[in-house]
Amino acid sequence: MSPLTCVVSLAARVQHHLAFPLYLAAFCTGCGASAPPALEAPTPEASEEQAAETSASLEAPAPEKAKPEVDTWEEGDDQAAASEGDSASGHEPREVLYRVSQRGLKVQIEGSEFLPKVEAVKVNGRWGVRLTVTATTEAERALLSPDRGPLAFGGRVKRGTVESFGDRRSGDDVLLLTPEDPVTFARTWPGAGEKGLLPGESLELQVGLWGLGPDAETLGPIRRFVVVKMTADQQGAQPIVQPPTN
Repeated sequence: MSPLTCVVSLAARVQHHLAFPLYLAAFCTGCGASAPPALEAPTPEASEEQAAETSASLEAPAPEKAKPEVDTWEEGDDQAAASEGDSASGHEPREVLYRVSQRGLKVQIEGSEFLPKVEAVKVNGRWGVRLTVTATTEAERALLSPDRGPLAFGGRVKRGTVESFGDRRSGDDVLLLTPEDPVTFARTWPGAGEKGLLPGESLELQVGLWGLGPDAETLGPIRRFVVVKMTADQQGAQPIVQPPTN
């Protein structure tokens, strides 16, 4: 009976997720051992079977991944794509331009212009923000406008710890933009179940558009529309609206 002992431990953990890689760890301890028993050579028939199975597995197509609908807007979505990388289905990436005028920040997308304005408001005794956007267009456009309107909110609040939040879309109504008539829409943060700011707390609100396109059939999200920042103190709160940063 050989005094040599060999222990091999192999731990593997596989997690299949869009943002996570494969982790595999193997640990082996031991020392030299006597030669292992000789392996029997496979028969020609077995070799042909194994080759056929290997070929079939390599040729089998991988299952197609379902494309998720854009129905959530989580904190951090502003990093999902650069402004010029947002695109409607079947269309080339669109350019988003930011200009500063006497009227404030202007956001220009495909012949449409958006003028955002922000103000501090009191919500349940705390500080919140109300974002109002006036849209004009050179040609007819469609805006996806679910239950809470075209604006999608996500972001974070710092109050000792960092609290992240994001939207879930409900509804699929469409708001039409026409060259003749400017359209104004607005939304207030915090919403139901959310808390505004007390002195010493700060907000970074990442704002997107649920969908914009030539018509209701070709809507695509604008994930990086504007960012609203605000810090509350004993004197009140003063929000600012600015372009997203990389």
